[in-house]
Order: sequence, then structure tokens, then C-alpha cells
Amino acid sequence: MACAGKQIERPGDAKAPHGRPSFTKQKGRNKRPKHREIPILPELRQVLDATPSGPLTYWATKFSKPISVKGGSNWMKKRFKESGLPHCSVHGLRKAGTAIAAENGASEYQLMAIFGWQTAKEAARYTKKANKKRMAGDAMYLLVPTQHGNMGVPLSKAVTTSGTIGGKKS
Repeated sequence: MACAGKQIERPGDAKAPHGRPSFTKQKGRNKRPKHREIPILPELRQVLDATPSGPLTYWATKFSKPISVKGGSNWMKKRFKESGLPHCSVHGLRKAGTAIAAENGASEYQLMAIFGWQTAKEAARYTKKANKKRMAGDAMYLLVPTQHGNMGVPLSKAVTTSGTIGGKKS
């Protein structure tokens, strides 16, 4: 795939291991190249299979050429505006995906594997927020006093006398 300046092998190609796209991230590729191999969600797999493209291209222009980084960004901006979401961005979709995964219970190391982070620092930002949200939801019942155990037993009547026998002192 030559989308966003990356060469990505299409699953199904002889070079794509385990049917997963394999690529080197564009950012920082000259100093520290980061090779990635990630699975594709079944819904995306269906769309990609139905899309005419070449063996190394997922996203092409109307002239069947691999789309550039800038061209892909501009195309997405237009789609967001058409959808009534001009404030959205591709980076925002990535962040939303990370938040969804964290809220569904993904660990820091799972987020690192999915999103390609080298340290847990970035992943921790999402898991901490998701854990706070989950813990707050789990603890809300503690704010409301409830009776446990003797819920069906009425309180006894008030005692007007002490019940001690008076008169004799020792």
C-alpha cells in the first residue's frame, strides 16, 4: 500500500504474513524505522476486498494511483465536512478508537500493540481515564444509603421505661 507514504503489503498477497498488512511507519523511518504488522477488522476487510486497488495499494486516487499523505488528508477533511463533522480529524478518529478500546477493557500493552506505541506512557493516559470512569460508575451506589439484610423487618416501638428494677441499693 502506498497510502500516506507507506508501502504496505495487502493481505492475500504472497508477502503479507498471516493475512495482515505489514508496513514501516512513515514517521521517524530514517532514524528508527518501526515495522508494524496488525490485523484488520472484519468490517474493514469487507470494504477493502470490494475496493479495486493494486497489490500494494489500499487507497488510490480516481486515476488508480496510490494516494499521497496530503491527498489522503484532504480527502478525509472533505468527507468530515460532508458528514456535518468539520471539527473531526483522522487523528481524532485514532484517539476515539483508543478511548473505545480502553473503555472496553484493553490493557496498556494491548493498546501499545494496536497503536504502535513503544512505551506505556501514552497508553496509560487512556487506560487511567477509562478506569476512573469505570470506577466512578461502580461506586455511585455508595452515595445512596440503603438497608441490607433486615429490609422487611419494621423498627421496634420506642421504649418509654428503662426496664430496670429500682428501689434496692446494695
